[in-house]
Amino acid sequence: MGPLQAELTMHAGDALYLRSHTPHAVATPGDYSLHIAFDICDRNVNAETALHLLTKEYDKDATWAYTPTAGVVDKLISLARGESFQRRLAELQATQQANYKRARDAIGANRISALDRLIALDRKQQGN
Repeated sequence: MGPLQAELTMHAGDALYLRSHTPHAVATPGDYSLHIAFDICDRNVNAETALHLLTKEYDKDATWAYTPTAGVVDKLISLARGESFQRRLAELQATQQANYKRARDAIGANRISALDRLIALDRKQQGN
């Protein structure tokens, strides 16, 4: 994970901001702890979501029930290249990016002031 850069003791109600992909380790000196991590960034629609969307397209224009598997796959590939699927995928991507922006804005508006120094340092290191 690289050299240790900081060691913190956190208390109930504390929050720590780490930029995405920052290696970190957590140790609990007490009997219990809660460690929640989440990442809010613009990502492409994942494969599972794209396949779910493609399956919906397929269901609207399904092949005959006894079509060999190769025929079903060919139909899926054809639909994936089609204008309707590409449009729906682009709409989903745009919605997802808008939702990520709203979440980042909400979190940014509620930033804990004690973290401002760490965030500023991170931005400086990133050249922003």
